[in-house]
Amino acid sequence: MVCGIGPDRAPLPFLLALKLQNNCDMHFGENVREIVSISCGRDLRAARSRTVLPGIDSPEVQRRLAANLERSFDITLSPEDISQLTTVRAVLQCVRLRRWERKMAAEEQATVPAPEIAAAALTTSPLQDRLRAVHPAGLPHADVRTGPLFAIPQS
Repeated sequence: MVCGIGPDRAPLPFLLALKLQNNCDMHFGENVREIVSISCGRDLRAARSRTVLPGIDSPEVQRRLAANLERSFDITLSPEDISQLTTVRAVLQCVRLRRWERKMAAEEQATVPAPEIAAAALTTSPLQDRLRAVHPAGLPHADVRTGPLFAIPQS
């Protein structure tokens, strides 16, 4: 019997989370294989990457595997992803991809400037900054005259 599976082969999510928290030094592949083993009800910890997951045709096993992966790795799996989870390798690749996407989204969100900063960047220009450094009180205003400032020769 694989740890975390009761007599009716239903996974015990709290035991799964507890087991993974206690084994923080486990390798990524070992963690995934442990979750696959618990979800499928068979010991697949030593399975090769091309090993077909037992019982994966069952919607119940698919839902259980998807829920355990989502909970353990903080990812979201689409129905298309779940239908592709047929081998140990497919599960490893899918989890790696979704974790990478989550990381990229977090980095992208961290680099997006706040609206105030973006608005300030649009309203100031390097030329305005240089002119303020030269004339801190403001630019001198030109006199508005009604006539020309220079004489135009008449022909």
